[in-house]
Amino acid sequence: MSQHTPCSVSRMDGYHLVGCRKPAKVERAGRHYCTIHDPVRVAEKDKARSDKWEAERIQQRKKWAMEAAAPDLLEALKELRQSISIGSSEYGEELSRDVHPETAQKADRAIAKAEGR
Repeated sequence: MSQHTPCSVSRMDGYHLVGCRKPAKVERAGRHYCTIHDPVRVAEKDKARSDKWEAERIQQRKKWAMEAAAPDLLEALKELRQSISIGSSEYGEELSRDVHPETAQKADRAIAKAEGR
């Protein structure tokens, strides 16, 4: 392929058809393409972009699901923490052996954080 073979991609510029002025570097199916318009490279970039966007969409959906579940989770945690407090006074040492003190403290911190305290 001659170094002066132009890329075969054309585009409309207003009312005129303008060809790409970059030199062709590859030949695909009998047509010459520069590195910008190479169909294989364009397809690879499109796939990479689509994969990245899909990963971002999945993360965003997970975030929205967590945000939607947060009020219910907070309410359940409050009820559970309340039952631990009531249970420890009713059952004394028996319940305190079942619930690790750090777990109760973590629950208290999580509730305070969720309520903005």
